[in-house]
Amino acid sequence: MVRRKQPKHFKQSPPLLTDFSPPELWDSYRALYTRLLLPTQVKEQRAVAVAGVRPGAAHAVVCANLAAVASRSERVLLVDACLQTPQQHALFQVSNVHGFSEALLGRCEWAACVQKNARPGLDLLSAGAWTPDVAACFHTARVEALFEEARRSYGLVLVDTPPVCCSPDALLVGQSAAGVLLVVCKHRDRRTEVQESVAKLHGAQVPCLGSVLVREMRSRAPFCITNC
Repeated sequence: MVRRKQPKHFKQSPPLLTDFSPPELWDSYRALYTRLLLPTQVKEQRAVAVAGVRPGAAHAVVCANLAAVASRSERVLLVDACLQTPQQHALFQVSNVHGFSEALLGRCEWAACVQKNARPGLDLLSAGAWTPDVAACFHTARVEALFEEARRSYGLVLVDTPPVCCSPDALLVGQSAAGVLLVVCKHRDRRTEVQESVAKLHGAQVPCLGSVLVREMRSRAPFCITNC
């Protein structure tokens, strides 16, 4: 990767990785991407859910940057399944008029809602407009069918889901994927909450593919991966 000189007005790195992000942050996400692909179920299903323990921005940022790194090696579809509190469209600064919600409700084909090349090699299926009816669709075969079709078109499908402790959606999506990557915030998520999240995954027979410990930083990068 060729690094250009950082502009003087660029005082703080944005949540998404850029050419101006610290090299160690790029290396952390590349290491995470490499380790994520090691389990056999990930190699076979090529779909992974990313969930936090409690509400916050960490899981969305980790999922977005993981998708950005993966897109340099293969074609990636990033799905925002946080239908009530979507963040991916804001991170990538794209529209959220139509997306995952409309596809689940059968109002349009999911492929027609995909926003191509949010970054080179990375397509985004934003959350779309939330309605009470869409929550019930997570319990139907429509979710599994959508991801099955997506896997045939993409090398990797990453799904940003609501926190495990607050919603069953991560469990339902995880059952249609290889499993769930759990994002834990240092000094914010309590040990008991992490244990409860892992227990919920095991209880639903959803593989926990590992955990990522992140911490907020007041310096150059808002998040730093300290453990994968």
